[in-house]
Amino acid sequence: MEKVNILTQYIEEHQEELYAFVLHYMKNSDLAYDAYQEAVIKAITHFSSLRHQRYMKTWLYRIMINECKNRLKAYQTYELIDENMGDPRDEMLKQKVLSAIDDLEEPYHDIVYLKYCGWNFREISKILKMRQGTCKSRYYKALSILKENWKGESIDG
Repeated sequence: MEKVNILTQYIEEHQEELYAFVLHYMKNSDLAYDAYQEAVIKAITHFSSLRHQRYMKTWLYRIMINECKNRLKAYQTYELIDENMGDPRDEMLKQKVLSAIDDLEEPYHDIVYLKYCGWNFREISKILKMRQGTCKSRYYKALSILKENWKGESIDG
C-alpha cells in the first residue's frame, strides 16, 4: 500500500501540472476535468502493474494521454479553450499552430504535442514506447509536414 502512497503523493504535488497537461490536450475544461479524474483513478487502481517505480512519471503521463484520446473519440467534436488573454493576434496564431498540430496524423501528433509541452526526446520515447531515434525522426518529419502545410497561411485566414 505504501507504493500507492508514493503515486498519490506525486499526483498531489504535481496536480496543477498534470491537469494543465490534460486541459491542453483536451481543449475543453469540462472534458479535461473528467479525463483527469478518470486517469488518476486508473493510475491508482493499476499501480501494481507498474514494474519499475522509476518509470512512474512516464507511465502516469501515458495513462493521461490514453484517457484523453479515449475521451476525444467519445466526443467527436470539442471546443477550444476560451483564453481571452493578451494580444488577440497572438492568441489567433497560437490557435492556428495548435490546430495545425491537431491535424497531423497519429504517429506525429503526440510527439509534436509532447515536445510542445516541454518534454525531451528521451522522455517522449518512454511515454510513447518507441526508440528515441524513431521519436526524433518522426518529430522532424512532422515539422517538415507542418512547414509545408503552413506555406501561404496567414494569421487572419
